[in-house]
This record gives sequence, structure tokens and C-alpha cells, in this order.
Amino acid sequence: MMKYTTRGGSGAHHAPFGASVTSQQPKKFFNRGGSLVAMALLASLLVFMTGCVPFWKGSQMQEDLEALEERQAVLEEEVDKREQQLSEMIAEAKAEIEELEQVLEEARRILARDSADLGDDVRQTRREITQLLGTIEELEFRHRRLTQSFETFREDMDRRFEGVEADELLEKAQSFQEEGEYDLARRALERFLAEYDDHQLASEARLDLGDVYYTLRMWENAGAQFTQVSEDSSSRARQAYATFRVGEVFVRLDECDTAQLFFEAVVDDFSGAEEVSDARQWLRRIEAGDCP
Repeated sequence: MMKYTTRGGSGAHHAPFGASVTSQQPKKFFNRGGSLVAMALLASLLVFMTGCVPFWKGSQMQEDLEALEERQAVLEEEVDKREQQLSEMIAEAKAEIEELEQVLEEARRILARDSADLGDDVRQTRREITQLLGTIEELEFRHRRLTQSFETFREDMDRRFEGVEADELLEKAQSFQEEGEYDLARRALERFLAEYDDHQLASEARLDLGDVYYTLRMWENAGAQFTQVSEDSSSRARQAYATFRVGEVFVRLDECDTAQLFFEAVVDDFSGAEEVSDARQWLRRIEAGDCP
């Protein structure tokens, strides 16, 4: 049995097994990683000193202590690995933060630059819009003047042609046409057909109006007048002329395949007409690929 000394007194007493020992133990047994081993060694020492534990049990305890030490070493190694991993993660996070800060700074720089450029673009766009608005106002003013002029012109023509008989009105229109006054001729012919659509001279007026439209490059309008004459006129000569002019209209519309059909009709259906020679010339040009 082991002796111990009580606090505040003297004298030796036998301490029962398992009682607290007041003798001071070296503090190094209780530092990090060594506390468990120190306690086990102390317990083994007490057992051997008391002589109550057989030797084979002491060997088993020694093995247990060694196993405990190995476990402790494994735990410490795992802790070290985790600390290393944590350090690496912290370093990577720091690097990523620095990279993001650089990207952010670059974005701010670009934004500042683009904002300045955008301001210049906005100012330039405003100037262009102002110019366009001025142009639009000028065009609207010119359009109003042209509209007023056209209304005045139409009213004047209506007054000039008011009460004029059909024959005289057609003569006036043809006179304007010969003088190159195509707008006046067009107005007179349109008035004639509006008032005398059933007149015996209506087909002649339509041919004249088609020629005026053609001269004014109003291709579709011209084609409509020529087509009506080619279908409705009782005069073979006017039908031949109208059919030939329809072909020329389709040439101007860059539809040479369709124009070819009308030129062939002139050659086949109106063999004695004056337009046959011109129709054949157009057919040769179309076949040679010389078609506008």
C-alpha cells in the first residue's frame, strides 16, 4: 500500500486504492498529445508498485498503451492533414478573391470608358435627330406647297375643260401631248374618259393616255390602258398597237418572258400591222439575251 500526505497536516497514512494522490505530477504529462499516454503509464506504475496485477496482464496493458499511442499518432496525422487542406483552401479562396477584385476593377474601368463614349454617342444621336427633324419639317412644308399647287392646277384644269365638248377636249389633250405638256395632256385625257367613257373616241383617248403614262414612266398605268384597248377595241389597228405597247411595258418592268408573248401575238395575229417589224426586232433581242 502506498502512503500519502494530507493537506495542512503531517504524518503518514495508508491511502486506500483509488484515493486521490496529492503528490504533484510532472506537468509535461498533460500537454497536447501526451495526456492520455501519461495517465496510462501512471496507472501501470501504480499497479506494478502495489503488486496486485499479474505480469501477463501488465504485458497486455503495455500493448494497449502502444495501440493507444498508434491511434493517437493517426489522429494527429489526420489533424495535420486537415489543417494543411484548410490552409490550401484558404490560399485558393484568397487567390480567387484577388482575381475577382482585378476583374471588378477592369469592369469599372471599362464601364467608365464606355460611359464616356456613350455620352458622345448620345450627343451625336441628338444632333442627328435634330437635323432629321429639321429635314422632316422642310419636306412637310414642301409637300404642303406641292399639294396646294396640285389642287390649284386641278381646279384650273377643271375650269379650262369645263363645258368643253368631247371632240374639242380630245383635241386639246392631243395638242398638249404634241407640245410636251404631258401633265396637262394626262389631266385632259383623264377628264375625257371620266366624262365620255362610252364615246366612240374612247379607245383613241385610252391609247393616247397610255402613251402619256409611258412617257411619264408610269408603267403599270400605261399597261392597264393598253390592255383595255387590246381587249375591247373593235379596230384591228388599235388592237395591234395596244398589244405591241403592252409588250414594251413588260420590257420596262424587266419581265422579258412575258413581253415575248405579246410580241409573238403581234406577229402571229396581226401579220399586216405596222408594229410587226418592231415586234420581230424585240423578239430577236430577247432571244439573244439583249433585254433590259
